[in-house]
Amino acid sequence: VDTLANENDGSCSDGDCSLVDAVQTAVSGDTIQFSVTGTIPVTSAIILNKNLTINGPGAASLSLSGQTTTRIFQISSSKEISISGLSIINGNAMNGGGISNEGSLTISDCVFSANTASNDGGAIYNTGTLTVNNCTFNTNTAPSAGGGAIKTTNSPNVTISNSNFTENSATWGGALEVMSSTATVTGCTFTDNDAVTSGGAISNDTSGSLTVTNST
Repeated sequence: VDTLANENDGSCSDGDCSLVDAVQTAVSGDTIQFSVTGTIPVTSAIILNKNLTINGPGAASLSLSGQTTTRIFQISSSKEISISGLSIINGNAMNGGGISNEGSLTISDCVFSANTASNDGGAIYNTGTLTVNNCTFNTNTAPSAGGGAIKTTNSPNVTISNSNFTENSATWGGALEVMSSTATVTGCTFTDNDAVTSGGAISNDTSGSLTVTNST
């Protein structure tokens, strides 16, 4: 277990180090926890290229901010990542302003706010396997393409449950765009999301398979 003490401590020798250093020194299967609260500025995308669990102290207690200049997390193909208890805010990238996932990603109890993609997936761009539970997505945007909050493409399995999508926007799929993917949405609420062309809340193309249950 690597514990984050502060963003600027460059050594992990005592178990306390920055998030970047913790990720770099962790071995596959490790859990990264946090001993700080507030906002951690992220200056470049943190590449997750090993199996990791990242447990935050709660989305109301700790935010990772891309400062409107960078993505927060980039998940490599075939890697299993679990992220919980964090706010992912002010991320910015071409695809996936907050997170770009090519692996197997499970997200729970997180908040995604004010993330932007110049192309697809304001908060999350997914081409792997994605599970989202009990998360909040608000004011994320993909102004030039699809999936203001989440864009998933060529994915065999996407499950989104017990999550809220509010005031996200895109050209199509204001909150969610499903393309060439198999997706299930259950127990979710979509409020005041907006799309310029189609799918104010959800856009599902003809090659996508989407099931929505018990949702508003």
